[in-house]
Amino acid sequence: MKIMMINPPQNKLRREFQQRQAARLGLDIEFVDGVSVSELSEDTLQNAANEWTRKVRAQDIACTFSHRLVWKKAAAQTEKVCVLEDDVLLSDGFKSVLDYIDSREEPWNYIYDLEYAQYKHTVGRNPVWQNPTLQVVSRKIFKNKRGAAAYIVGPKVAKRLLKEATHYSMMEAFLWTRNWTQQMQVEPCQAVQLDVFDREADFGPQELNPPSPQSYAVYQNSSWTKAKLKRLAVSFAESGLFCQGLLLGERRPLSIRSEQFLLPAAYGENS
Repeated sequence: MKIMMINPPQNKLRREFQQRQAARLGLDIEFVDGVSVSELSEDTLQNAANEWTRKVRAQDIACTFSHRLVWKKAAAQTEKVCVLEDDVLLSDGFKSVLDYIDSREEPWNYIYDLEYAQYKHTVGRNPVWQNPTLQVVSRKIFKNKRGAAAYIVGPKVAKRLLKEATHYSMMEAFLWTRNWTQQMQVEPCQAVQLDVFDREADFGPQELNPPSPQSYAVYQNSSWTKAKLKRLAVSFAESGLFCQGLLLGERRPLSIRSEQFLLPAAYGENS
């Protein structure tokens, strides 16, 4: 399985950390230059906001465009692709879990979520599969609106995602409301964004290129009516899985084993 990591060029400290983390875990990572906010015009940012339901930050818009770049690369592959963002910590067992999922013969439309997010998900009460050796299980996702920092897609899934991404949508809301996919959650979660795991941690002594004020700029749909109609459309897209979840799922926090993760500071200067 290929591993592609979104890493905007200015995030040098993150790339250096991810290279050290990959070496420790025995991973071969392909870095994909993500879209920076500085590359996006005011018109592009406002037009994106005009396609969404609520206020959105410029950096979230750039993030969505970055994922689409990776989907284009993934669609050209002949194997599954693990997509990562550059602020993730990966578990000690990440490679083994990835290898196991890669070995499974499954329909083309499976998407795996590997990430822990501080938000209750609705997942199946019973596992779809479990691996006692790796001590992981996979459950069907019925509702997930947080988490696009670590997931697995196949080439056909990536191609269809691109085909449907004709308008801007928040990354998680778009990815996890595709009713034609089989969405699977791996637990314990095998990836977590650093700020979720530890708000005080960072990737180095100081950011070489701290985010610009423009990254935090907020944009809003210029039409109240269009925003509400978009909200209805998103709710409708979610309704099928939501109803299934009421019958077959349970809403709860995801599980994670914190002892399986190593913070950036633990690597040291020469790691």
